[in-house]
Amino acid sequence: MASSSSLLLGLTASLVAYRLLALWKARRSISYHPGNFLTFGFGNLFAAFALPPIKWISPGTNFFWDEKHAPFERYGWDIFSSFSIWPGGLQLIVADAAVIKVRPSSSLLPGQSLIRTSQEVSSSRTRFRKPIELYGPVNIFGDNILSSEGEEWKRFKKIVSPAFSERNNRLVWEETIQVLAQLFSDVWENKDRVTIDNTKDLTFPIALFVIGAAGFGRKISWKEEDNCPPGHAMSFKQALHIAAENIVVRAAFPGFIRKLVPSLRKINLAYEELGLYMQDLIRERLDSAEKAEKHDLLSLLVEHSDEDKENPLTDQEVMGNIFLFLVAGHETTAQTLCFAFALLALYPEEQDALYQEIKTFVPDATLPASEVPKVATEDTVLTTGNLAGESKTIPVPKGTRISFSLPGVHHNPRYWPDPLEFKPSRFLDPNWPRDAFVPFSAGHRSCIGRRFFEVEAVATMVMLLSRYKITVKEEPQFAGETWEEKKARVLATRAGATLTSVSVSSRSNGMS
Repeated sequence: MASSSSLLLGLTASLVAYRLLALWKARRSISYHPGNFLTFGFGNLFAAFALPPIKWISPGTNFFWDEKHAPFERYGWDIFSSFSIWPGGLQLIVADAAVIKVRPSSSLLPGQSLIRTSQEVSSSRTRFRKPIELYGPVNIFGDNILSSEGEEWKRFKKIVSPAFSERNNRLVWEETIQVLAQLFSDVWENKDRVTIDNTKDLTFPIALFVIGAAGFGRKISWKEEDNCPPGHAMSFKQALHIAAENIVVRAAFPGFIRKLVPSLRKINLAYEELGLYMQDLIRERLDSAEKAEKHDLLSLLVEHSDEDKENPLTDQEVMGNIFLFLVAGHETTAQTLCFAFALLALYPEEQDALYQEIKTFVPDATLPASEVPKVATEDTVLTTGNLAGESKTIPVPKGTRISFSLPGVHHNPRYWPDPLEFKPSRFLDPNWPRDAFVPFSAGHRSCIGRRFFEVEAVATMVMLLSRYKITVKEEPQFAGETWEEKKARVLATRAGATLTSVSVSSRSNGMS
């Protein structure tokens, strides 16, 4: 017994000593650049969704959004280091636009490069490779463009890109208009005032119905019954909804646990059913003589799947990519619209300005889709700056993970005066800092579905704001709060959720 305890203590001491030595080597390799040490680091699902912020242990469930640019100011530079045990190794967190969008310098020794101002980290797929081992959760149905690198990524890019065409953009616009029109008539029954306790209950169905029609080619209505067709245990609407809402939950629990817990078994079933529906839809496209006339992403993906004659997409790869479009096109769209509606409710003057803009260009909210404006690894070193205008070169050993903090760069005072203020007019300045605005990532890693989102978001805003005015729901328990307290309450978030109560009032009843 004593020998077993001694052995266990010895192994534990050896592990601790090994990790401390690795920490010392990692810190030395980056010239002791400031940063933090964590047991459960960035990229650990347990820390990301279950642990509060605890020094030396976990950054917390919503670290980057809650902290924004603050940690970079604490460490004195727009890059800070992070060493963790799980996942092990060194990571550099970046909020410097000149590093995110950079071009290589030519005045360096052989085998080195200096990142300065445009297109290197985000654009070089050879020197800065994506850690594809972290993208397993999106490979449920098959490999896809997000979870690939190298020649496989090039193949996916060649075949997948044509699906995001103007034909699909027109369909996105038309389906979004129809989804909102049905919301007004069938759900709100054209009432003058509607109260929504949680804005997610509005934006998530909108995004789901649009991706169902424009992504999968299956229309879903607000009042559709959950009837299961023969051979299925769930309706398409139910399977799509459960799968879209529980991507992180499915990734967090191994398969044997998902089979034991009833609620997790339902999630498992939803994914199985979604897979069956996708197989049916693919077979339908392949067997239909009219498949070229369909403009949804799945149809266009099947249409272009043999673009590479020698290595066409398999059915599993078609399913893997269309599922990725669901992941990217549902929650991110819905969450963005949540924040947009909340901010417009908090800033009525900005909402009024947007309403006037809509009425100028879209008098009757029936703008045709054709008129929608086109919106727009060797060892190396990074050069970063700080608020004092200083610069510093940081050695980056081979294998170091580099992560962009988008809330950090989007709230960086070096680029954005008053970064915490909601000022849409800042983007009207012809010289606004475009390199410091990366909501769709950048370079080769930029979002392939950016135009899909932009068309859907514009259509949603046009339809809703042309008919209704958005205000914060008045509740007695908050009667004495200041405007700043109201703002903090309305914009309060937690990892995976947006919680906002708003009211919408018809603009035709004298309340506009």
